[in-house]
Amino acid sequence: YDASIEGLTGASWSFNTSALASRLNIFDGYTKDLQAVLNRDDAALLIYNALDIELIQKYEDGYAIEFNDSRTVLSFYYGVYKLTGVVLSNQYAAVNRTGIDDTNVDGKTLLGNVREYASTTLNTTNGQGYIEHEGTINFNVETPVELIGKTIMMYVRKTTILANSQVLGVYLDESLNNIKETDARVSDMSDFLKGTGMAVDADTEYYVNYGKVADRDAANDKLKLNIAKNVVGGTNIIDNKYGVELTIIDNDKDGNVDYVLWLQEDLTQLTAKNTNKDYVTFLADPYKPDLTGYNRARTIDTDDVVFVDEAKEGDLVLVRTYGG
Repeated sequence: YDASIEGLTGASWSFNTSALASRLNIFDGYTKDLQAVLNRDDAALLIYNALDIELIQKYEDGYAIEFNDSRTVLSFYYGVYKLTGVVLSNQYAAVNRTGIDDTNVDGKTLLGNVREYASTTLNTTNGQGYIEHEGTINFNVETPVELIGKTIMMYVRKTTILANSQVLGVYLDESLNNIKETDARVSDMSDFLKGTGMAVDADTEYYVNYGKVADRDAANDKLKLNIAKNVVGGTNIIDNKYGVELTIIDNDKDGNVDYVLWLQEDLTQLTAKNTNKDYVTFLADPYKPDLTGYNRARTIDTDDVVFVDEAKEGDLVLVRTYGG
């Protein structure tokens, strides 16, 4: 910016500088008095926000004109660009397929609806400000299972092939998604979604423990949800029960629910853990109160099991199954 044109000199330089910085969102996340002492963390925040500002090419009639390609400090000087996309699969689970064998390899994340922003500023005024990529792109980055089905923000240092780009950072931008979660009883999903601006439609996809099911009735067949008494008469299936994590995702904020995810844990017993033959088994039949028979005591390869904490034979464990 031209300091003289923008009024960043003279007696009012401090006020004008702060006003310009505020207009450019450099103060995003900064809540202190502008006259307060600036510590290292505050300085890092302001510098980070400044990386997101479009560069000025020239002035015309006293107005700052940005470059046509919306270049920023981050993209122009460091080759780093911002992407958005929906996480369709990672090494833990998938929503674009149906089984555990279709999850991604370790260290990979598959994105759909990928947008590459010519500017790292989402609300750039120069055209659309992004390139929309068709199909899916598999990036070299590990992401947690909690991001499945959600739109994320990703910073990459670009290469000729976008999938080979160096991923520098990934985070969930809540402003890009509409998400509602609960682990409580839900009698009716429509009532649960009132006031959220979301509704299920014919394109909504349903998953139980990241295994695809046809609809809410099919989900009930797996979850064994309780039957609620209908006020008028008869019964109806409830849409969630206590202890089951229900997540409803609209990942483009168009009002249509993209994914309904249920995640249920089983309380069972680890009956065998054979390190020599690389398998584990769990309780066969629920002969003990409050315990669940799991996988009919069939052996499971240890490569398909992730132990959050160490467990030994005879221990009671909570088990989550991903992908059916």
